[in-house]
Amino acid sequence: MNEALKVMIADDEFIIREGIRSSVDWDALGMVVVAEAEDGEEALELALQQPVHILLVDMNMPFMDGITLIKRIREAQPECRFVIITGHDEFSYAQEAIRLGVKDYILKPVDPAHLRKVLSQIATELTGDWQQERYLKQATDQIQRNIPLLREQFCLDWLHGRLSQQEIAHQLQFLGFPLQLPAALLLLRWSGIADGRPPLQDSDRQLLQFAIGNIAAELLQDIPLAVCRDRSGLIVLCLWRQPEHDLAERIVAAVRDCISLHIQAHVQPVEQPMPVQYGEQEAVVKENGLLVAEVEAEVEVEVEVEVEVEVEVEVEIEVESQPDQSALIGESEAAVTEINSALERSTAETSYEHRQEQAMGLETISTVYSTAKRMLDGQLSLSPLVRRARSYIQAHYADPQLTLESLADHLQVSPTYLSRTMKRELGQSFIHLLVHMRIQQAAHLLADEDCTILEVAERVGYESQHYFSTAFKKVMGVAPNRYRREKVAH
Repeated sequence: MNEALKVMIADDEFIIREGIRSSVDWDALGMVVVAEAEDGEEALELALQQPVHILLVDMNMPFMDGITLIKRIREAQPECRFVIITGHDEFSYAQEAIRLGVKDYILKPVDPAHLRKVLSQIATELTGDWQQERYLKQATDQIQRNIPLLREQFCLDWLHGRLSQQEIAHQLQFLGFPLQLPAALLLLRWSGIADGRPPLQDSDRQLLQFAIGNIAAELLQDIPLAVCRDRSGLIVLCLWRQPEHDLAERIVAAVRDCISLHIQAHVQPVEQPMPVQYGEQEAVVKENGLLVAEVEAEVEVEVEVEVEVEVEVEVEIEVESQPDQSALIGESEAAVTEINSALERSTAETSYEHRQEQAMGLETISTVYSTAKRMLDGQLSLSPLVRRARSYIQAHYADPQLTLESLADHLQVSPTYLSRTMKRELGQSFIHLLVHMRIQQAAHLLADEDCTILEVAERVGYESQHYFSTAFKKVMGVAPNRYRREKVAH
């Protein structure tokens, strides 16, 4: 801070005020005397009109004593530093001054050297405080600017199971997320191909990826969420409230309407495990799949162990049977009880820790994420018919005779039913899927292999170079020859 430190001198004796003012080289200390007051009330009024950094104050002044003045100014200006200058060496004053955080207690007549030393220490302290405050503000501003990146990295680490329970709880609070698992994950995938546009540069693809995420976030502006992007280009939104059932369809439509891209979308609900209070396992379990199965398994283990212990004890009793059997049986029963109690405590503690980890998402969230990706890939959501149809197209796209009718005949279903089912589950028609598979392979051949346009066309299932060029330009936005030239240039 470059401005001079503002000083006020409050003393009812003019000669004292004049002596203090003239005995210090204020410029050398980076200070300036901005006000003088001859009583407490005047000092308070001046301090409220023009805040000061340092107040040199006499203890005994008319209308308001020094201690009362310090208390009043401290309320209005917490950063102000106080130095008491008094002619009374009273222990009660010194005690109260220490309690109020007064920097020094100087007796009159004032020693100029000692006063300069005290003021210099205060200047150093204030400058250090301001420097620290500036550094903290800079750090805070830097963090605030990086909050979106920090949120994205946290969510990626959480989804991939790279964080401990403590780290998750801390980051959720620090980054302003609800302190619980998300209610759902929304996954969005774009192939990276923009129909009717020239080949995209990496920077253009990244911009379109951000645009897709922003469109989805705008549709979900009433739901707390975080957006992150996987290395594979997958866009993931963590939603802390269940969205409407048609969310995926609405986002697909919005992206298509706004930026003319076709994307896939999938919403995966997150089951909310219940944190279990120690010693209350059986009372808080609800029908929640894995959680119920775990508790039942634990109970069965406890019962089996207990039965085995009891059998061993009974055998021991029969072998060691003596006249004083009642004492032996009592001791054995006590041992069995102690063993069972230890087992119950151990099982309860392990179960508690395990479920508490689940409650914060150490296992749950990464498992849900993996399931959601498989669902998006179609491993769980596609019907066997559509999976077989897509696999057949992937294997036979280079066959010029491949048609919807021939595919339907191979799968032994009607062409109409097959077309409707593929459209519903894939969001693409048969011909759209076939053409894109052919063009993607053609783009690979044009970029990586030295062959003619006609050869490329024939290798991907087109008998006519003209028809191939027309289809290629419609999908990629440029003719095959231009695409090859641009690829070679890069």
